[in-house]
Amino acid sequence: MKRSIVFVVIRYVLILTVGYLFKFLIIDRIVPYDNIFNYAFFTLLILPVPFSLSIIVGRYSSKENSELINNTIVLNTFVCIILYIIFVSIIGVY
Repeated sequence: MKRSIVFVVIRYVLILTVGYLFKFLIIDRIVPYDNIFNYAFFTLLILPVPFSLSIIVGRYSSKENSELINNTIVLNTFVCIILYIIFVSIIGVY
């Protein structure tokens, strides 16, 4: 479980860092400022990894890697839901 937590933290740090760098450097120059777009972009970045990943890893890798990816997907989905609930409670529902 520790490795899964590390993978999820690394994934979110990388995704949010690279995603927002891309947004600030490129997308903001193309798309005018809009709160709805910013909310949608954040929601896109926090989406969990595809569930089909566990099928691919299970078929072509070892049992240990299969269990690791399953734990990571479950944890990632849980973190995504928690982040989204926090995000919506901060911005409020319009």
